[in-house]
Amino acid sequence: MNNNMDTSELDNLFEPFPGDQNLLDWNINHYIMDSGNVELDLSYESVNGVKLESPMGELDPSLHNYSLSTDDNFNHSPTNNNNNNTTNNNNTTNNNNVELKNSTSNGVTIPQVPVQYYPQQTNLTPRQLLDQIQQTVHSWEEEICRVRNHIINLYSHKQEPGYSTVCNHILSMLQHIQNVKLSLDTLIERTIFSTWETVLYDQLQLTLNIQDKQLSIYLSEVQSLGNPQLLLIPEKQQYCLILTEKPFMEVIFKARQIARPFKVQLLTPAVFFHKALPKMSKCTICTTSFESGSKPKKGAADNHVANDARNLDYTNLTCSFQPVFQTSTRKNSATVKFSLSLTFDTNQTIRLESDESNHFVVITNESQWGDAQGVLTKKEAFRGSEETSWYRFINVFNMHVVLSTRQKLYPSSTEDFRPLCIDDMNYIHSNWFDGRNRITLKDFDKFWHWFRGTLHLLRYQKVIGGLWKAGYIYGFITKEGVNKALIDKPNGTFLIRFSESRQGSFAVAYKHDNVIKHYLVKPDDIDTKSGAHSKKTLPEFINGTSYFQYILKLRISPQGVIEELVSYGKREAMEPFTQPKEQSQPG
Repeated sequence: MNNNMDTSELDNLFEPFPGDQNLLDWNINHYIMDSGNVELDLSYESVNGVKLESPMGELDPSLHNYSLSTDDNFNHSPTNNNNNNTTNNNNTTNNNNVELKNSTSNGVTIPQVPVQYYPQQTNLTPRQLLDQIQQTVHSWEEEICRVRNHIINLYSHKQEPGYSTVCNHILSMLQHIQNVKLSLDTLIERTIFSTWETVLYDQLQLTLNIQDKQLSIYLSEVQSLGNPQLLLIPEKQQYCLILTEKPFMEVIFKARQIARPFKVQLLTPAVFFHKALPKMSKCTICTTSFESGSKPKKGAADNHVANDARNLDYTNLTCSFQPVFQTSTRKNSATVKFSLSLTFDTNQTIRLESDESNHFVVITNESQWGDAQGVLTKKEAFRGSEETSWYRFINVFNMHVVLSTRQKLYPSSTEDFRPLCIDDMNYIHSNWFDGRNRITLKDFDKFWHWFRGTLHLLRYQKVIGGLWKAGYIYGFITKEGVNKALIDKPNGTFLIRFSESRQGSFAVAYKHDNVIKHYLVKPDDIDTKSGAHSKKTLPEFINGTSYFQYILKLRISPQGVIEELVSYGKREAMEPFTQPKEQSQPG
């Protein structure tokens, strides 16, 4: 998405991602990172805390150049023609060092290398960058399958010389996955996404996490095959229960089934189906953790969750959940985890626990929705920190607005779709955050106090939500912006905006006798609450006011740019949103 903000330092951050070639054959210096010359510690920590030397020997410094040939044999194909390019890049840019620590995935220590950011020239849009990353991530799925097949060959034929090569290859892939995940996080921190780009970002992060877990299992498996000492590795480190589908952060009503299911999958070692299969318990929701700091509560035991147990499908080792939450979280966010027990022919039983779901809030009535939605927006944008970047905040906020107003993320060509446009974002950025690049929790709370009432109307008032999605509510616009939009329009032209002075209210800006005027829509003018005395809807109020004749309608491009601001006669525009009058039947 293009925007009017000053992003000159950020527009050229990324170099084209090589979508057509395997990233494993591509030096990581070609992306936004420079790993430099580092020594990697491949020592292995056993479960008993005894430090064992890796059976694979020392890691070759050029491990990122290991690749699989077309005949599924592992070949060492070092390339050293990138050294000069790397040196030149380092000499011509100012690098900000980023310190990374070793991470642990499924019990396996993954060595992390220091990385450095440097700007690169590119004409690619964020969507093109994400699409190319997606192509590469998809190519890794095939690569992971080939790794799996080679491990099966090692297991069947005991090809001992292959253990070291396989380990190095897996470590190479794990390092690339970590780097790409960091690259994606950098991108969302420095670029405004469309809603579709935000969805793609989330999907890529989830896929990379699954790939990371699966490769970590394969690494542990190969290490145990290659060294008898490591056969003491517990079975638990060679299995992982993981969420492969996570519903977006949402507000859930008590005792109602969630709309989008959780999907859980058991990740296994490569030789899983080549040995005696373990007995599996039902997969269950094991804990519900509340933000308030209370101890995790047992879902099934305390009856907090219904529909909380499923049998795993043996063909694909997955199951789906659409639980019903029986208790409110009291406007605090919560997460769930899933568990599964495996019993082997040795009578050993291991219990696996999944990663956490996305946060959600369970409420008991509609009046709690605004506060609950604010909790989730804050949780995702700030991720536990005191501040966040403007770009991450507006990407998260845009997605929450689209979903809160009950819009489809992939609408058809005939369906209305109203995400935030660049003008909306500029309004929010300048009017509520003073144009700053960092947003604090205090800033957010002030903004949400103003906007939550309006978002509640857009969600729960069908007519008002329909006007918003159709583009008849301009929404975020200053009085100066109103003057610019109406100055050359005929008398009687008007637009509907959010009131700046009163939360949850609308104002109508209109041109009368060649003067731009503003009318604050009062609570008595329209019905905005259930049980209100007035029976007028906003369209009926518009139709009944003689000063309002021609409404301005927005049309927004997929990139978030206002393509058109078209004038329509008010009765023609309001007709789909007014109650049809009864007509007598002929004869």
